[in-house]
Amino acid sequence: MKKLMIQLQNNTLEETTITLAGLQLGKQRTAILSKSLQVNENLHTLHMARKGMQDEEGEDFINRIKRNKYLENIELEGNELGANSAKRIGEWLMTNETLKILDLEANNLTNDL
Repeated sequence: MKKLMIQLQNNTLEETTITLAGLQLGKQRTAILSKSLQVNENLHTLHMARKGMQDEEGEDFINRIKRNKYLENIELEGNELGANSAKRIGEWLMTNETLKILDLEANNLTNDL
């Protein structure tokens, strides 16, 4: 995981898609990952389905990755994202011009903002 973060930060990751299936990230690793994604220019697809990401983590994650202008596909299906994450995602999508696919299926998104 450490090697991946360094590659993301230094734009030396050769793959344009990463899948974090089977990895337990937790709040701290998710924060580190999102910081690395802020500056990455190589990654186009990120699969983070079923990582147990809670609403607060999701909000922080979105606040950080919204600086990335290269991600085209983000899979966040099956997490515990809620209303605060949904609000941040909506704000991000208003200015994002590169994201083509955003999978939010099976989260706890509500209108209770």
